[in-house]
Amino acid sequence: MVKELLAKFGFSEKETAVYLALFGLGASVVSDIARKAHINRSTAYVVLDALTKRGVVNITERRGVKMYHPVSPDNLVKHFEQMAQQYSELAIQAKKILPKLKAETEPSAQLGPRIRLFEGAEGMRTVYQDAVASLEMIRSHGKKGSHVGSHNINIYENKIVLTAPGEKFALVIESAELAESLKKALS
Repeated sequence: MVKELLAKFGFSEKETAVYLALFGLGASVVSDIARKAHINRSTAYVVLDALTKRGVVNITERRGVKMYHPVSPDNLVKHFEQMAQQYSELAIQAKKILPKLKAETEPSAQLGPRIRLFEGAEGMRTVYQDAVASLEMIRSHGKKGSHVGSHNINIYENKIVLTAPGEKFALVIESAELAESLKKALS
């Protein structure tokens, strides 16, 4: 359970082995840590350096010998909370620049609308996932009581999506002008 949690927070297998070895040993020298973690000594130095930079391992000196010891598990929780905060801030920043990134990667409006056909269950899933990932409200017109992806027409961002679930295909038209006109018509 602990190994899986540490892996979810970006600890490598060796970082996890070293970190857990430290808890079993307490303050220790590199050779003891490497032996307990079943890694070579030079690798242990690299891993301990990475864990020290993360703030989950401390270094002290006793009679000129470096001793490594794990910080309190409370500090590990604080480390994870800091990581969560950083990722949350990155997500906010990404949302802010998303329209600009999309504008730069989408074909120029001068080239006219882009039309794509998606077929089969996988194609329908791709179209559905794109709609669900949209940060904009989805306007739908079609069968009542259906969920997004099964309506006949969905409009979001600069996309008009025509779906035919029974025939397993979706037609996606990307046109800012047409999408805006249809959004206004369905308002």
